[in-house]
Amino acid sequence: TARSDPGLQSIGDAMRALPGEAADQHLGMFAKMLGELFPRVPPNVRQRFLSSGIKIVGEDHPAVGSAMKSLNYYRELLDEIQLRVTVDGPGRVGHTQPFGAVISLEATRQLMRESGGFAKYLQNRSPQQQGPGAPPQDLRDNFTKNIHAALDETFEVVSITFHDPAVKTIDLPRDGWVETPLAYAVLRAKNAAVDRIPSIQIDMDFIDQPGQVVLPVMSQVQPIDAKDQAVAPRPC
Repeated sequence: TARSDPGLQSIGDAMRALPGEAADQHLGMFAKMLGELFPRVPPNVRQRFLSSGIKIVGEDHPAVGSAMKSLNYYRELLDEIQLRVTVDGPGRVGHTQPFGAVISLEATRQLMRESGGFAKYLQNRSPQQQGPGAPPQDLRDNFTKNIHAALDETFEVVSITFHDPAVKTIDLPRDGWVETPLAYAVLRAKNAAVDRIPSIQIDMDFIDQPGQVVLPVMSQVQPIDAKDQAVAPRPC
């Protein structure tokens, strides 16, 4: 990710090493550029743009106040939502037969209300819904591609079945949080060495001050055991 790229820190260090007042002037101009360009940055790279720029300038620089405000807002959003992948049944899945995995979104009720719910990620929009000249909004297809990108190397993805957009949310024990079921995936580990379901990403739309922002919501890595040739029958 942008925040862990050591090259960004090197750029900032090079500017801070400039002689005399040049260091502060260059850092100030760079921070000003962040604020001026941010509204014109495509929604799907706004978070990376701000993270990278602030990594160069430093979070304590006085000129990055507005950029930090937006970045902190994105971080707060991501603290209120998580993609969850849960194995259906025991974690000993073997590598000769398929097993099921439940994919869902867990979020605070407030965030779900503010975002209008998550039904749009369970369907693609028709050309009539998108309007003339609008970019394609095939959100379900985009999520399917992300699932395959994460899993195809170590799993055979037998099927992905999405819930109906009218699916009801489930109350969670965590106060103020609900779960929205998204899909049921049938997977088969490609070999006995597979020991985890990798992190899967869903790209989600939110509204910020300049307009729209697309943030990646990631699932946690899910450990499994695929060593066995034969395992107990899976849940039906």
